[in-house]
Amino acid sequence: MDQSTVEALRQRMDRIERENRRLKVGGGLLLAGMALLTLLGATLADHKTLEAESFIVKDSSGKVRAVLGTTDPYNAPGLVMYDQEGHANILLHLTGDGDPGFWLYEKDKVRATLNAVGDRVHLQLYDPNNRMRASFLVAKDGSPSLELFDQDENLRSSLR
Repeated sequence: MDQSTVEALRQRMDRIERENRRLKVGGGLLLAGMALLTLLGATLADHKTLEAESFIVKDSSGKVRAVLGTTDPYNAPGLVMYDQEGHANILLHLTGDGDPGFWLYEKDKVRATLNAVGDRVHLQLYDPNNRMRASFLVAKDGSPSLELFDQDENLRSSLR
């Protein structure tokens, strides 16, 4: 081989070695970046907590269908579900003392409640005019009572 061919081959080898080093460095950086993203993804996957003061569920037309959050006046957790017309139909809540309650509505009128208040549990039934007509109670000692009311909510009959 003559001197110019050897020189051309040497220059070509130098260029190939430089490109090879760049590829190795670039590949190493790419691998390090992928490893970092994998570690970050694994770390983020461990955090399954979502915090908010309330969650609002809306239907496809944008109407509010449910709200989960703290409710007044107790600043206690509650869940309210609404019908298609926007009327509250179900309320599940805690009072300020932590007593649970479950309320059923029909077009914003109370129809039934189930509450554990203090030392007793009571179920109350209401007529379509939002007046209590019957109440079934169980005291802490287990003793039951049934009270029936007239249309003016006057006690008409009681079984204890």
